[in-house]
Amino acid sequence: MGQATSETITMKPRAYSYIRFSSDKQLGNDSIRRQSELSAKYAEDHGLDLQTDFQLTDVAVSAFTGKNSTEGALKAFLEAVENGIVDKGSYLLVESLDRLSRQSAHTAFRQLSDLIDADIIVVTVSDGQVFSKQSFTQNIGSMFIALGEMIRANSESKHKSERVGASWRNKKLNAANKIVSANCPGWLTVSEDRSKFMVNKAAADLVKRLFNECINGKGVRVIASELNREKVKTLSKRNPDKVWSETLVKYILRSRTVIGEYQPENRIEIDDPETGAKKLKRVPFGEAVKDYYPAIIDVDTFNLAQAAMASRSQGSSGRKGKGGSISNLFSGLAVCGYCGGVMRFYDTGPLPRGGKWLRCLNSQIGNGCTNKHWRYDEVETSFLSFVRETNIRSVVGGVKLKSEAAELRRSIERLNAGVAEDQNAILKFMDRIELTPDLEDVYTARMVKIREEQIGKRVRIGEMETRLSEIEGDGLEVPEEEMADLIASFRAGGEGDRFRLVSRIKSIVQSVVMFRNGSVSEVPDFVDDPQIIEIMNKSMVKQPHYRVMFKNGDVKIVVPVEGNPDQVQAMVKAGSEKSIEGESVRPIDMIDFSTNA
Repeated sequence: MGQATSETITMKPRAYSYIRFSSDKQLGNDSIRRQSELSAKYAEDHGLDLQTDFQLTDVAVSAFTGKNSTEGALKAFLEAVENGIVDKGSYLLVESLDRLSRQSAHTAFRQLSDLIDADIIVVTVSDGQVFSKQSFTQNIGSMFIALGEMIRANSESKHKSERVGASWRNKKLNAANKIVSANCPGWLTVSEDRSKFMVNKAAADLVKRLFNECINGKGVRVIASELNREKVKTLSKRNPDKVWSETLVKYILRSRTVIGEYQPENRIEIDDPETGAKKLKRVPFGEAVKDYYPAIIDVDTFNLAQAAMASRSQGSSGRKGKGGSISNLFSGLAVCGYCGGVMRFYDTGPLPRGGKWLRCLNSQIGNGCTNKHWRYDEVETSFLSFVRETNIRSVVGGVKLKSEAAELRRSIERLNAGVAEDQNAILKFMDRIELTPDLEDVYTARMVKIREEQIGKRVRIGEMETRLSEIEGDGLEVPEEEMADLIASFRAGGEGDRFRLVSRIKSIVQSVVMFRNGSVSEVPDFVDDPQIIEIMNKSMVKQPHYRVMFKNGDVKIVVPVEGNPDQVQAMVKAGSEKSIEGESVRPIDMIDFSTNA
């Protein structure tokens, strides 16, 4: 028993060997063998128990960014020390201190000090230097040796990074003349001699489909759903079977690689806000190289897609029905006239027992409102029939639509997209000035030029919008029989028509205020003509009606004939134009009344 006790007391100190190299290429050379043999020899020569069941090897992990201490095997060892799994007095064997860290001397020395404070003895087996509480206390020179080694390691890595970065930046700056990397978009491949890019026609056609569907009114969610339903493979070269997502569709639609541009990027070192460790972030470097890739989308089509996405992002396109169709044209617009609550869309199934309805949410949940539900089809028919400002004629396809108006709308969308693009370019140059202040004069001159171009575009937009307003005025004068045909054609048409109409409605309408029970309040303040007040009281007090508030300040009140939504009892408009009409009032072409808009 005494012998066993003696052996326990004289157990060898445990030693752990940490091996690291920063490149996969070093797997095939002498690095692992050399580091392993040095650690084994030191342990044997100094009577240490080298632990072989605790693997501490970081392959292709950088010590310059500190990744080995935040993600790698070294992190596991540091956590084991902190949690008391590694005994005090244990040894950590490394070939040299730069295996532990190549970060700044301050950061590297703090890491070493933390290990020493935890009673871990660090040994560099290449030269036998020992770093411990005892060595730091008895031989202060060892502390300076460690600091000197850390300064050297960080300096070497920094210079190497700068040399590699400079070489790569030179390649990128010469991108206009040659291919700098085999990495390219999923619809392209690089020729064997790396002299040109080759277009994959099937993949390019898929990209064109995405742009066409986006421009024709489909949102990224609907596009992604349809591609998944059709089991279309993605453009990923590594994982083409992954699922299409909104993010993936949006990424392709926004990527300027489709128009042939290549944006060189540089990697800069930043502090991770969570861990404090250094990490690399990609930032634009220099100006984009035009015509680097083969363009598969023209610039006008690209800008139209950006404008389409921007217009849809301003508000939801309406509640989606089965297959991604739009059920409710008034999503985000319809509000209760009595309590201000949201008018929700409900589909209770097929007729005759079911139906589609708009109902105040507060009324549904018993929150004090008594507004009745309103059959959705009646509201939609009335709105399309009498709120002519939406110009359903142009949406359906254009009875008597002038080609000039269509071209003006396209040009305005392109110019608006160009204005937004100019603004983004200016912001990018401002960011670049912070990163490279030496080039401030160059970047400032470029920003001034872009700003001048942007002002010119805005002037042209204003001129085009004025002309378009003159042309689109024709949409207000549509005969009743033609309007009925237009509504029927709209409902029989594809989802693209509903997408386009929703976009049009949201661009001009602020809200649709609904009074299903009739008005329990007085005539709106903006009406002060006694004759109009008498007429409106007669038609509004007991009759369902709705008030359309336009973004330009105009107001229109529509009192449809109950059960016949394509007919109107009374309709009043105030604002830029003033008028009243309907079956329940005597003919009056124009009555003057003011608004407080």
